[in-house]
Amino acid sequence: MKNIIAFSIILCAASLIHAQLLPSRNMFPDLRADSGRTSGFLTRTKFYGEMMRGFGSAGDDRAWDATIGGFAEIYRWSENAALRIHFAQDMLANSLTHDIHFKPRSMQYEENISGTFHTSTFDWEAGLTYRCKHDIDNTDDPASSITPPVDSATQKRVIILGGIYGLVAPDPIVLTGALTLKSSARLDLYAIHEDNRFPNNADGMLWSNVWSSVTLGARLDLACSSLTSVYTLDWVTALVAHGNGQNVNANGHIEAGLHFSGVAGGMDAFISYEHLFDDLSIPEPRSSNTVSVGLRVN
Repeated sequence: MKNIIAFSIILCAASLIHAQLLPSRNMFPDLRADSGRTSGFLTRTKFYGEMMRGFGSAGDDRAWDATIGGFAEIYRWSENAALRIHFAQDMLANSLTHDIHFKPRSMQYEENISGTFHTSTFDWEAGLTYRCKHDIDNTDDPASSITPPVDSATQKRVIILGGIYGLVAPDPIVLTGALTLKSSARLDLYAIHEDNRFPNNADGMLWSNVWSSVTLGARLDLACSSLTSVYTLDWVTALVAHGNGQNVNANGHIEAGLHFSGVAGGMDAFISYEHLFDDLSIPEPRSSNTVSVGLRVN
């Protein structure tokens, strides 16, 4: 047990090293085949939702973080291979308004198409990805819930990343009868990369120079009963760019919570800490550290 506790501490510490523009970042990869339906069209679908209330983020711009997403298997050749489409949408809002304390400020989108494959020791996935971030009400006062003609100076930050990716998820490791470790590694190579800023500036890492990223993730579950478990979920993403400005940077997330299993899915109730070297909320790159409480269903 001492080794297990030490491993958990090391795992969390490693993730604190410092997500890329990836709305599905907190959903652990689910590549397993549905053995009950071995082939055909639209053999499997899965959807999820996540809501977090954040505290301490830069400019309060991550006070609310709501994500919906899922996947559909377009066609399954066998229990070991399928073609999937994925999507996710992440809405971010601050709490600065005086009436409802909820002011949407940006949206992030993710769309993927990929092949997923199962082997005797690991699952893997490869495909195309497209992700982008856009502002909401960027001519409004961030603390106003009404819309005069123009409250404040226009600001703009549009980020676009697109390319190919590959993901590997080894079979879960059963450390004890009740303790299970899942892990994954993802590599993205970007052919499309834009970082449109107004007012224009060249501060920090330019996402228009980002050409690749690597994401490592791990989830540790300790079963308390057949329906509940305690868990930690951690990931770290390193981004690599070329050209002027910073060329290497990283983001990270650590999380602990309770998992509840149901007939049709599960729910996580959690507290998390997330570090972003650039929160993408304003034209100037700005780091942000957020402590959140949240719920996730899938």
